[in-house]
Amino acid sequence: PERIALLFQPFEQGDASITRKYGGTGLGLAITRHLANMMGGAVGVESQPGVGSTFWMTARLRRADTIPASRLATALQGKRALVVDDLPPARKAMKDLFNSFGIKADAVTSGARALKVVGASDARNNPFDFVLIDWQMPGMDGIETVKRLKALPLSKPPICMLVTAFDGPEAKLTAMHLGVVLLSKPVTASTLFDRLIMLSSGSMEVDIHYSEISPHEELLVRNFGNSQLLVAEDNPVNRTIIAELLSVVGLRAEMAENGVQAVEMAQRTVYDLILMDLQMPVMDGLEATRIIRLQSGNARTPILALTANVFGEDKSLCLAAGMNDHIAKPVIPERLYSIIYKWLNKRGKWKASLPQYVPRQLTGPTVAAEVSDGVSLTLTPTLTPTLNSIHAPTLLANVNQKLAVFNQVLRDVVDHHRDDIQQLVDVASREDWPAARAIIHSLKGMAGQIGARSLHQTARMLEYALRDGVPPAQEVLTGLANELALVLNEAEAYLLALPREECPGMARADTMKLARALLELLENANGRAAAVAEALSYNLPANLPVDLRRRLNLVIDRTMLFSFDSAAELLAASLSELEESLR
Repeated sequence: PERIALLFQPFEQGDASITRKYGGTGLGLAITRHLANMMGGAVGVESQPGVGSTFWMTARLRRADTIPASRLATALQGKRALVVDDLPPARKAMKDLFNSFGIKADAVTSGARALKVVGASDARNNPFDFVLIDWQMPGMDGIETVKRLKALPLSKPPICMLVTAFDGPEAKLTAMHLGVVLLSKPVTASTLFDRLIMLSSGSMEVDIHYSEISPHEELLVRNFGNSQLLVAEDNPVNRTIIAELLSVVGLRAEMAENGVQAVEMAQRTVYDLILMDLQMPVMDGLEATRIIRLQSGNARTPILALTANVFGEDKSLCLAAGMNDHIAKPVIPERLYSIIYKWLNKRGKWKASLPQYVPRQLTGPTVAAEVSDGVSLTLTPTLTPTLNSIHAPTLLANVNQKLAVFNQVLRDVVDHHRDDIQQLVDVASREDWPAARAIIHSLKGMAGQIGARSLHQTARMLEYALRDGVPPAQEVLTGLANELALVLNEAEAYLLALPREECPGMARADTMKLARALLELLENANGRAAAVAEALSYNLPANLPVDLRRRLNLVIDRTMLFSFDSAAELLAASLSELEESLR
């Protein structure tokens, strides 16, 4: 009751605690009150704890003088559409939607048939205005159909719309590359209507820029795909997350766990760019950079510091050691992409074509299907886990919405930080503050990447205090240990609650059958390979070797971008290792 009087004021929340379940700015109700007042009305609320709340609003409105002309009558009437889909229910549903908008719609069952119908209609001077094409079709798929439609000598080419359930970054970039509009399944009447209106009015370009892909992400994918990077980082959690963020834009990364490894790897390979953590065991990032700069071929290699220390003197030390720039931890994807693009672009490495692969973001309902050899496919949605000490949406965003990688990161957290509490106790008892600062620095970086905000803030304040030579009080160290224990306990409880196999409907033997079925489809350039690859991605056991999982993810991603030959070659080389790992 004491909060009700404040609810309609700007920046107020019913629950103002920092641990509240639901976030927000506290502006929604204030805006509602303002709009109601502008319309001569008011707002209010009646609330009873444990029962619920009723919000109300009044406004003074008058009847319109005239009925606005329907946008349908002016924009869509008289248009023609063609639906291309091999599934009868989908064809009928799309035809009915077009017809409900006043658009005359025809339907065909294949891409080959679509080419004939579109060409014949154009020759009769009765062309189609829109062609709606399903991406996944047997024989000639949606991508190939679009390419051939655009190659036809038509007097009035139709606007092509590609329909897919897999609307991740690679699908959007592929659509942009082809110059078509992408529609995500399920296609609703509202979504289709809005797109048709915008296309008909000319307010929407066919090569629409998809805001879900950041500008620098798009630039990296288009221009620097398959660039080779070296990442030197001792924290396994950070390595997993950074590798995932780089793979999103097609950048290939090799990992070093300390400065000595980084020096050795840079001696063998001239990388396009190096990301270098500053604080690492055996040899730190500054010393490693100085040595790498003396190596043949690495005098001009961009080296970017990965550091949470962004004070002026730290930047000076980085530059003096031969580094070009720095990226602050926790790593923010857009910041990472913008700085990497800046330095790759300066180096003059330019690739005009799309990369071979871009990892996918796939969501949707659970789907069961049957393929060859009695293998049952199970596709599962990406769901956001509910955790209290870890902000799951932050971690999911950092791993490109891949739940399997999310789970692996939490396993790394538990495996590599379970002993940190005892180590803190030991170093504090000896008053070994440099060692304490190293542990706390590692915790801070890990916590920032996984969204453990409270742990990150506590570790950050402690590190700053130690940096300034102020030994922490015992209760402060105890507080950090408690924060870490909360994160570890919750991560471990979440992992223990997972099914033994992340998709329990798929036995390990069936996973192997699925991999062999995929290889056969790839070798025969069969369009069904994409669906089988998608199923395989959700039915890989979580405990596969890291390198093998990365290669299989690369197979899946190349398959989804129809690079069947390279996907088949990589999968064939990985089958025996997969079979051994599944035993």
